Amino acid sequence: MPVLYVTEQGAMLQKRGQTLVVTKDGVPLAEVECHRLDAVLIFGIAQITTQAMELLLAEGIEAAFLTQDGRLKGQLTPAKARNILLRVAQFEKAREPEARLGFARAIVAGKLLNCLAGIRRFRANHRDAPVERMADELEAAIPRAQQADDIATLRGIEGYASKTYFDAFAAMCMGPLKFPGRARRPPTDPVNALLSLGYTLVANELQSLLDAAGFDPYLGFLHDVDYGRPSLALDLLEEFRYPVVDRLTLYMNNKGVLKPEDFEPAEKGGVRLKRAALRTYFTLYEDWLARPALDPPTGDRPAYREIYRRQAGRLAKAIGENAVYVPHRFMP
Repeated sequence: MPVLYVTEQGAMLQKRGQTLVVTKDGVPLAEVECHRLDAVLIFGIAQITTQAMELLLAEGIEAAFLTQDGRLKGQLTPAKARNILLRVAQFEKAREPEARLGFARAIVAGKLLNCLAGIRRFRANHRDAPVERMADELEAAIPRAQQADDIATLRGIEGYASKTYFDAFAAMCMGPLKFPGRARRPPTDPVNALLSLGYTLVANELQSLLDAAGFDPYLGFLHDVDYGRPSLALDLLEEFRYPVVDRLTLYMNNKGVLKPEDFEPAEKGGVRLKRAALRTYFTLYEDWLARPALDPPTGDRPAYREIYRRQAGRLAKAIGENAVYVPHRFMP
């Protein structure tokens, strides 16, 4: 259990020795030894004691605080890594237009390659799925992204390609949950709620990894600087959208794991998973991340959390050595 999810509303996370204990009204609900954890995610109005926070900081464990429907509110972060040279190099690359454009091109191309691989994998198993046109359009967009003259042009290519991809994604949703198109802030239907929750979880993990490696996770290459936005984590998220979140969402929908009755209204017209369904989601999410996946540069098959770590290291190497960054490539 690398991540402890505290979802019970009104629960308390406390310290007992080197163990974290979740209680509600004095009744123990769960306990986990700290050495087994990478992170703690606290949803809604669950609480944490000062002693538990001190233990997390001492053990180098991140804690993230989210709304009940999965939007990140903030993080408790241990002391930053001392790799100031990496942060200096990151800032220099971000300020060099050509260097920044090179990283941004790689990020967008990597995202589109993975989306394309996902559509073609689905098409191979569902010959009647009307996704061939979308696959062709995505394939045509990849060289345009790789040759874009500036960030604005690149974002335009990405925006069009993403819409095309989500048109295909709608056709790939063959279960009880229908997908009307991407909707965020808030997600207004179950599929969008699953996508938004998954993207938040992955981005949070990536932000923690980048922070620990010595990056400034708020300074990205594709995503502009904005107050409170972890732009570099969002950059790295792009290559993992289809392989992790989108595939998991399709699996849960098309296998009928989650149904419309597993969702409830949320704030501002949105929807979210009910608490019991949220526990099901976290169980499957953890299982999904533990499954082996091909890491093309090495040829071995680690779990996705290890691939996250490797890609953060490869990004650091690319920045430090003035090399081209190669995003993770999903190989069906």
